[in-house]
Amino acid sequence: MSVLEEKIKKNKESFDVHEPSAGHFDRFSEKLGYSRTLQRKRMVFGIAWKVAAVFVIVFAISFLLPDQPYNTGRELASQVMTDENYEQELQNIKKYYGFQKEKKLEKIQQMSCENPDCAELKQFATEEIDQLERSTRQLEEDFESSGQNSRLFHALVNNYQLMSNVLDQILDKINTIEN
Repeated sequence: MSVLEEKIKKNKESFDVHEPSAGHFDRFSEKLGYSRTLQRKRMVFGIAWKVAAVFVIVFAISFLLPDQPYNTGRELASQVMTDENYEQELQNIKKYYGFQKEKKLEKIQQMSCENPDCAELKQFATEEIDQLERSTRQLEEDFESSGQNSRLFHALVNNYQLMSNVLDQILDKINTIEN
């Protein structure tokens, strides 16, 4: 063994206990050409590149999406509807809302309420539905005579929806009176 190896083995504890002097790691980094400022610069540029990549991706996606605004359901229905399917659609709407009306009127008639307000509401419901049915028949006649005008079609649909809403409100009021 060499003299150096012997010295190291004899003084092993003194080599293991001591930490390097202050600034040792900084001097070591400088000799390697690696500094904390360089590390910070790399980190900032890395983040900047990532942000720029996100902007490029968003910008590219915006070109891929259609420029047309999203249509609401009613606008789509009016675009798709033709003279041939107005009548079919109207029949479907009549069936649906007719079923809903009968079901709700049956519920109203089945509700037993001794309160005079409840009986008055039942009478009001019958009168309102009769009036709405008369206006619906008039709208249907106008719709047929006008050559299936889309505005009259939408008025008919709104009339059926109004009838359903009125019955819902009356049911709610009777339920609050009973409870």
